[in-house]
Amino acid sequence: MAIDADTLRQRLAEAEQSLHEVTVLGATTRLRHNEKWTEFSPADAGKLRGYINDLRGQLRALGDMTVKGRPRGRRVAF
Repeated sequence: MAIDADTLRQRLAEAEQSLHEVTVLGATTRLRHNEKWTEFSPADAGKLRGYINDLRGQLRALGDMTVKGRPRGRRVAF
């Protein structure tokens, strides 16, 4: 099932807000992720950052150049 760019942008905004709440306020937040709810606590901030990077990558793959961050490096073998 393909997800459209608007849905990804909305999920990204929610995830970034949750990251703020988790890191700054020390709160526990819930996000919808792959048709289920996932809870993030301050101990899960790394997982939440990974989820945010995944959303950004999906948006970049759709051609959305308004996404912050840089693309992942590519491995080069000679």
